[in-house]
Amino acid sequence: MNSFFGNRDEFALEFYDDGKFECWIRGNNICEYYYNNIKYCTYKPKCEIADWFKQNIDAICSETLFPLNVFGNSSVELYHSSGKYKSDNIDEFSNWYEIRQDWYFRHSWYISRNGECLPDVYFRRINDKIEINWYSKDLYDDVYFLYESGIYYIDFCEFYYIVQKLMLSEIH
Repeated sequence: MNSFFGNRDEFALEFYDDGKFECWIRGNNICEYYYNNIKYCTYKPKCEIADWFKQNIDAICSETLFPLNVFGNSSVELYHSSGKYKSDNIDEFSNWYEIRQDWYFRHSWYISRNGECLPDVYFRRINDKIEINWYSKDLYDDVYFLYESGIYYIDFCEFYYIVQKLMLSEIH
């Protein structure tokens, strides 16, 4: 039986019995992509997305500031700006990139792709909203996502309710 969490016109996660996974933002499935001019959908087990959220929901809901001193108006901008850091001090340099990577692992589900063609989506709390920000250009050779980049702000409580329902659906 298919599993659906949320509202396609705002934010929803949909899982099909055959393993197909859809992430809906404002009526667009941001997981659709073209490979060699053929349209495909992402395949991702529900348990893996639920598990990623279980591991990271506390960080998503409580970490409101990016941990490094860089400029950016969104998660994608902050993360990309932090990648321009340079230092001749190896310890300082390593520490910077460890902090950057740790934040990324807690806020982007891309790390959980396990070989699937998954868009790079970030989740970050900003006041009473959750920012859902994605940037999927040039992630894979010969793959073009229909909705390569975007940003959406959803009410915190609504986001938490959707993700909580997903996580609870995986408790056996």
